Amino acid sequence: MIRVSYILWLAFFMALIIALFQVKYTVQQVGERRDATIQQIDETKERVRKLQLEWEQLNQPLRLTKLSKDFLIDFQEGVAGSIAPVEQIPVRPDNLRPVAFLTIEEPEQAFTAEALNSPDNLHDVGSLRPIHAPDLLNALISQQNTVVLSE
Repeated sequence: MIRVSYILWLAFFMALIIALFQVKYTVQQVGERRDATIQQIDETKERVRKLQLEWEQLNQPLRLTKLSKDFLIDFQEGVAGSIAPVEQIPVRPDNLRPVAFLTIEEPEQAFTAEALNSPDNLHDVGSLRPIHAPDLLNALISQQNTVVLSE
């Protein structure tokens, strides 16, 4: 009877040792992932800091003014009172309907890049046509019907 209890205690301690090793290695893996995450956060913070420094350098008013004088021909520096008040913005007429753009025509199967060279062939490529908003739904429905019928 004593030998059986020794074997049971030995098995219990062996299971306990195995469980402790598993916990130890799991804790080490979690610690390594934590350290990697902290390092990644630090690297990200450093990149953000560098980008902020670059942005501050690129966004200096004197530099922007010089670049705008070099590249924008009709650029004039803003002066006090040059911005109009809101009351001076014209009001849109009530009869003006909003316009949406929709591609009506699909390109042909044999379309090639050479078709773009000639302005006469551009209508074969497809175009953006202005469609009034109330007519947009009808155009979409008719376009869908042609696709369903052709299939």
